[in-house]
Amino acid sequence: MPAIPPGLSEWLALLTQPAVILLGVGLIVSQQNRLIDAMGKRIDELREDMKAMDARQREDNKALNEKLDRLLEARLSKLP
Repeated sequence: MPAIPPGLSEWLALLTQPAVILLGVGLIVSQQNRLIDAMGKRIDELREDMKAMDARQREDNKALNEKLDRLLEARLSKLP
């Protein structure tokens, strides 16, 4: 079995130090928090879009109901 080069064994020993491990975990958590914040912002944008679409749909439904009322009134006024 080949021997581990001295530089590699020192580097591996450095990686197992608690401070290095803690720093690595901190970086990972920080990145996760950024991703979660970005997703939260996107969800808020989608909610606003949904509210706007809902308002437009209500306006469209109101306009269609008014048109239907006018058509029915015109039809009913022509009946004997």
